[in-house]
Amino acid sequence: APRAVLGAAPRARFRHAAVLLADAGDCPAATTALAPLLAGGAERAKEARGGAAPSRRSSPTPAPSHPASSTPTILLVMGGYAADGTEFGGRDVEAVWVAADGGAVAHARLAARGDCPAPRFHHTVCRFVGSDGKARVVLFGGEGSMVADVGGGGGDDADPTATTTASSPPCAYVLDLATLTWTRINPGPDAGGGGHPGPRALHLACVRSDPATALPQLVVVGGYTGGVLQSMAPWALDLEAREPRWHASRAARAETEAALAAAGAPVPPLRASDPAWTPPRRQRAASWPVGSTWLLVAGGSPPAGGFLADVQRLHLPSLAWRAPPALGGRPAGPARIAGHTLAAGLAFGGCLPTLMGVVPVAKLDVLRLVPATVAASAAPGGAAAPGAAPP
Repeated sequence: APRAVLGAAPRARFRHAAVLLADAGDCPAATTALAPLLAGGAERAKEARGGAAPSRRSSPTPAPSHPASSTPTILLVMGGYAADGTEFGGRDVEAVWVAADGGAVAHARLAARGDCPAPRFHHTVCRFVGSDGKARVVLFGGEGSMVADVGGGGGDDADPTATTTASSPPCAYVLDLATLTWTRINPGPDAGGGGHPGPRALHLACVRSDPATALPQLVVVGGYTGGVLQSMAPWALDLEAREPRWHASRAARAETEAALAAAGAPVPPLRASDPAWTPPRRQRAASWPVGSTWLLVAGGSPPAGGFLADVQRLHLPSLAWRAPPALGGRPAGPARIAGHTLAAGLAFGGCLPTLMGVVPVAKLDVLRLVPATVAASAAPGGAAAPGAAPP
């Protein structure tokens, strides 16, 4: 636990989403709001030392530095809800600064403007850099009492009783970090007749560069639409196109064609080498974008119940799932896990089903990446032959 907490106490929440800033200059509002808190913390630390020179041994309170003076660890927290059911929306953005040694944290509440997304949880937020070089955050999906992200609705100022058309493509929200202003993207469906993914919650997302235009696109995988757990077929959404659209991957288009087939003919099984193959459906999985090429997905809970122990990989340029990587070594705890996080090669926490219900697990696994060698004998559902791994 940190030895010092600076600023207003953070509001307790869960099922929220957070994004890590790459640079203190990403969000000037966060830097400005945090700077006085950190300056005050440094002054209190100096007083506690009686004006003496800084000493790690004698100082009961760490002396924070200005957030822009060194490589920062600043998170922007969005959405979620409190124990009393209060849901947090896009107007309320919380900036959290963490000292390099974890000994101090600072919290500041920021007020965003524009077309703010309605209060929600089970959504995703992803940082990306636009074609103009500015950092932004895209928010997509989620659920909540006022969420209506189809037909162009769902903002903080929207009428919660207004009806929307479920067949309309779902929208997304982009936050300009320089001005802390939200803009809503109301896209059209796939131009090739592939439709759109529908509203999603408990999904996975990342941002890729469109191979055709080099403009940023949001990639969405899995999650729930209503009470139906969707497949892992990828979808891409234009974030800067003049006329933004959803783009169906080959797998998504194949599913749409199958759903529209009047005869209902059975679809032949697909192999991991087929671009239209998708991994088993799942919820509460963890994902990690590796460079601009891969999205790794680990664990989760399938529709039949229980938890998964696999790691799957999505090739972002082609939006095609490739043969699963081979996993060596042993995890630090149960291999089958859900509700965990995966970032920088570290899989942390999660939960397990027990006779007493679902319980949290304290464990940390390290995922090491080796040069890619595709194993021809990789099974579509999970385990792969030795040597198959993402680059």
